[in-house]
Amino acid sequence: LSIYLIDHYGNRFKNEMGLSGEFMETLKGYQKKFLKGLVNGLKPVVFIGQKGLSGGLIGSIHDALEFTKQNYHSVVDHYPDRPVVITEAGWTTAANGRGIDPHNASEELQASYYEQLLEWTNDEQILTFVFEAFDEPWKGSPDPLEPEKHWGLFKLDRTPKLVMRDLYAE
Repeated sequence: LSIYLIDHYGNRFKNEMGLSGEFMETLKGYQKKFLKGLVNGLKPVVFIGQKGLSGGLIGSIHDALEFTKQNYHSVVDHYPDRPVVITEAGWTTAANGRGIDPHNASEELQASYYEQLLEWTNDEQILTFVFEAFDEPWKGSPDPLEPEKHWGLFKLDRTPKLVMRDLYAE
């Protein structure tokens, strides 16, 4: 989705729900164009999407949490008087090599990312929403290894992936 479409539906949602806030993806891409408009709007909450692999911007699992922290703190630094909520935090479990190297996508890496992410966000008391509850095979390209299809904590058949197995026995 384009940032303008995300903003449109985010604004529609907040208006219908009587909420206030803004939606954006990672800060870097929209810092110059989009965020200047937010300053004038004085929105009280900033929502950022932060998938661990962020379209291939991350080299590996070893860099992922640091990237997430840097992105979060960059937004907080721009809006020190506003709460910042992380949305769409997650890690894909499969990849076809377009944008994300296949060796960076597995259930083991997803579990590791969530373990690190939850430790940090719990310690810092950062409201965080994960992406996604279930795999979504209709997303992305027809390639079955398309990363967009595999962000779920559960497989399409609702069986838990490694990250959820301790909480939901098969």
